[in-house]
Formats: sequence, C-alpha cells, structure tokens
Amino acid sequence: MRDDVARALATKALEVAQKAKSQQGLKGEKGDPGEIKVLNVAVPGEQGIQGIQGIQGIPGESIVGPKGDKGDKGDKGDKGDKGDQGTIGKDGAKGERGERGFQGLKGLDGPKGDIGPMPKHEKKGLMIRFEKEPGTWGEWIIMPTGGGGGGRDDKLTDRQAELVALAEFYKTRGANANKFVKTDGTNLVWADGDGVGTVTSITAGTGLSGGTITSSGTIAIDSTVTTNSGTQTLTNKWIQPRVFASTANSATPAINTDLYDMVVITAQSVAITSFTTNLTGTPVNGQKLWLSITGTTAIALTWGASFESSLATLPTTTVATNRLDIGLVWNVATTKWRCVAVA
Repeated sequence: MRDDVARALATKALEVAQKAKSQQGLKGEKGDPGEIKVLNVAVPGEQGIQGIQGIQGIPGESIVGPKGDKGDKGDKGDKGDKGDQGTIGKDGAKGERGERGFQGLKGLDGPKGDIGPMPKHEKKGLMIRFEKEPGTWGEWIIMPTGGGGGGRDDKLTDRQAELVALAEFYKTRGANANKFVKTDGTNLVWADGDGVGTVTSITAGTGLSGGTITSSGTIAIDSTVTTNSGTQTLTNKWIQPRVFASTANSATPAINTDLYDMVVITAQSVAITSFTTNLTGTPVNGQKLWLSITGTTAIALTWGASFESSLATLPTTTVATNRLDIGLVWNVATTKWRCVAVA
C-alpha cells in the first residue's frame, strides 16, 4: 500500500515538472550577405543583425515526494559447514644435537635407617659412661644437650667428678650399717663407732632456766615466758582485736568467729536476709563478737536461728546511712550469739 502511494506521488511530480519546463527562444533570421566587389583588396561583407532573444520560460516548480519507510532487516544466514582438516605434512629433517644441559637437582634423601643397639652403659642424671670391654668402663661424660657431639668439652669437671665419687661412695652404705662417715684428709671412709660423745657445756638462753650445764641437768622454760595453757597474769599487754572489713554487699554475710573478733560491713545496699546462713566457727563460753553495719540507706536486717535478744533487742534495720554497732557474747546455754548492746 505504501509503495503504491509513493509511486503515484512521484508520477504527479514528474508531470508538473515537464509542463513548467522553460521554452527556448526562437532563432533569429540570418542576415543578407554582403556585396561582393572584385577589387584588388578583398572587402568583407557586413555582419547580419542579431536575432531577438526569446522570452525566458517560467521555472518549473520542484516537488519532492515523501521518503519511504525503511525496510525490515533480513534474517542472518546459516553458518557454513566446517571444512575438512588438511593432511599432516611430512616430518622435517632431524636437527643438530643440542649442547649438554645443566645438571639436575639433587634427589631427596632416602629414609633414615634404624638406630643400632645401645651399647652397655650406666647413667647418672646427665652423665653417662660406656663399657669398653666386659668389666672395664670408660670415663664419665656429660650427655650433650645442644648437639655438641661429645669430645673433651663433654668430660666431667672436677666438681662433677667429686659428685660422681660421692654417689659411688653412697652406694656402699648397705654394707656399712652402724658406721659413720669420716675423712682421712683425702677420701671419705666408713668408720666404726656408736656416735656417742660428751657434751662439755650447755648454756641456757633467754627465756630458759637451768643452765649452764657442764655434766648433766635440766633446762626449763623460765616462769616469765607465757605458755599456751599456763595460768599467768599479763601485765602491760595490749591485745589487738582481729577485724574483718567487708564490702561484699551480700545478703548472707560470711563471718568466721574463729578468725575474727569484729566484723565491719560498709556500703551495704541490699537487705541482709540472714546472718546465720554463712556463719562459721566454734565459739567458747563468753567469747565476744562485735558487728558494725553501715548502709547506703536504711537496710533491713534478719538474724536467723544463731542469734538471740536479751534486755538488748536485736535491731531489724539500720537508720539511714548511720553506722549501727551490735555487741554479742556467746551463750553456751543456748548455743547462740546473745545481743548485749546496740548503739
């Protein structure tokens, strides 16, 4: 359809162009020939009058037809078949022999062989000696620890030789029962004897009585010395209390009455739910225990079965951030810590 319209428009445009084509003007008339006279000199004839130029034709109107639509792209053609492989050419002539190459790398070492049997030997710590022949031993040497390989540097020093000799001497103790060791100035030797001697003088030192003894006697502890179970009166002595300071902030404080006379609890922010749970120790009749509690606010106090009130009542809370002191004494009759003071 589009092609038919395009052809019709092109034909119409050609007709209009042909009608408008300019016409060529008429050719003018040829002039009369000039008069010819026979003279000795030739005289040219006059030039004829030039004809009138024709009227110029009207220029034709140029009409350009519309451009046609681009045609669709054609399909891609199929790929041609692969050609057959050519035949293999003949082998070329053998080349000349090349130069000798470099030597190849050394191959890996073969597996390590088994270790041979250990010769007969004796060891003492880092020292060792080997049997040269049956019943004959070589010198003691120190076994190398850094791969030294032996040699004179591995032989015993004088000090080490002395230690070896002492060890050898010690081996003979079984055959020398009830003997003692003495020296003859060069070597250690076993000597007979019962080890009994005579004391010529014993002087009693500070805190002891009964000296000086030159034959026989008794040394005793002086009466001015305090003993563990003796009945004695101490004068001008200060007994320093054993104090345990705790900031554990525990609801069940750990208190060992065998180790401490006073427990100071500070920065307590949680209520104490039981003083009995983690209470340990084996108190004696009349033993004293002092508790001091300081809270970050008013803290509730629960004592548990190991505590009892007297005329002084066990407190049930601290007051604000004030320090609370409780004096306790062990009541052997009730096996409880008895509150005797609150401040």
